[in-house]
Amino acid sequence: MSDSREKIVWNEIKTILSADTDLSYIKKVNEGWRDLTADENFPCLYMEPVASPEEPYSTGNRVKINFDLQIIGEMFAYDFDHQIYGYTYTETVDGAPVTRTVKGIMDIANDIKSVLSKTMNLNGKCQSFTFTDTKYSLNEFPFRQVAITMKILLITAGAAR
Repeated sequence: MSDSREKIVWNEIKTILSADTDLSYIKKVNEGWRDLTADENFPCLYMEPVASPEEPYSTGNRVKINFDLQIIGEMFAYDFDHQIYGYTYTETVDGAPVTRTVKGIMDIANDIKSVLSKTMNLNGKCQSFTFTDTKYSLNEFPFRQVAITMKILLITAGAAR
């Protein structure tokens, strides 16, 4: 049995988020929520399915699936003044200057959207997608979170997912 369209898209999104160098500061892309408490786990991402309703499509026996998923970014913000937008600094390592960047929560959200938007159809795995919602939360300092909801349009032949 072949993989469902949702699974194909899911795997493509995870691959893109894990491999793109613009997100190289992300420690791990997790499938499903988990309780991580150790500092070395952050920043990280979670992928969570939200909904996958079907409706008839206008031609023949095709079905339109609106697959919604959330990408949740989490970070620890140790700098009060840079928890929203990060900063860049230079330090000396082995006698040479090295520039480093610390990301804020809005930087993380913008990077996720930018990386996924490099291809408007997830490398041919879907018809299109949009970011329908972005919510930020502060549970308890220094813990910050962003939840980005994606709506992914899939069209299949018949009831085949």
